[in-house]
Amino acid sequence: MRTFLPLLVILAQLSVVGPTQVQDPNYPIRVRILQRNTSRGYSLRTWGRADIVVPKEQGFDYTSDCNDLFMVTQGDELYSARWKKQDLELEMLVSKMGTNKSGKCTLKTDLKPFVYVWRNNGVQMVITTKPMAQ
Repeated sequence: MRTFLPLLVILAQLSVVGPTQVQDPNYPIRVRILQRNTSRGYSLRTWGRADIVVPKEQGFDYTSDCNDLFMVTQGDELYSARWKKQDLELEMLVSKMGTNKSGKCTLKTDLKPFVYVWRNNGVQMVITTKPMAQ
């Protein structure tokens, strides 16, 4: 029982978060999360694929150690973000479901020279060779 106690404490502290309702002008980057994977041990680890939509389209892979389980974006939903470390870490605003509270989550990024898109009815993710917007 003792070995499961830290895991239970971590799971109890998790909250589900999504994009904030209002786009904050202090966070001018707009991010679309396309894929999210998680693993749980003594902390929550998240990784996946996403696109910067504004100011220019660019795909990136990410990892995060936030204690929040952030949602994949749907439709026109976008997370507000800003560079914490240029091209290396994005600070993203998140809204905790059912609380009207917002917070921040840092994504470590690996920028790509392309964007990610959904194909095959949104089931499979493939990479487009579309030229990047300048």
